[in-house]
Amino acid sequence: MMTRQLAGLVILAAWLGGCGGGAGLGTGHEVRVGQGEAEVVAALGAPEKVLPQPGGGKIYVYTRINVDQVGVMGGGAWAKPEETYVHLDARGVVSQVKRYPYGKRR
Repeated sequence: MMTRQLAGLVILAAWLGGCGGGAGLGTGHEVRVGQGEAEVVAALGAPEKVLPQPGGGKIYVYTRINVDQVGVMGGGAWAKPEETYVHLDARGVVSQVKRYPYGKRR
C-alpha cells in the first residue's frame, strides 16, 4: 500500500514539474548585442531567412516551434512559432535582438 502511494506521488510530482517548467526556459544558446556573426551561427545554427538591412547589414531570422502546454494537457496540441530576429551591422556584429512569441510582430 505504501509503495503504491509513493509511486502515485512520484508520478504526480513529475507531471506537475513538466507542466510548470516549459515557459521561460531558454535553449541555453542566448545571443547578445556585441557578439560576432560566427558566434551567432555557432549558437543558433544557420538562419532560416537572411534579410537585407538598410545601411549594409543583414537580419537573420530564426523560428522555433513550441507546443502549447495547455493544449497538450487538454488533449489537443498545436504548435506556436517563436521568431527571433538578429540584426547584424555591416561589420557582422549583433546590434539588436528581437524576439516575437507566437509569431506576433508588434
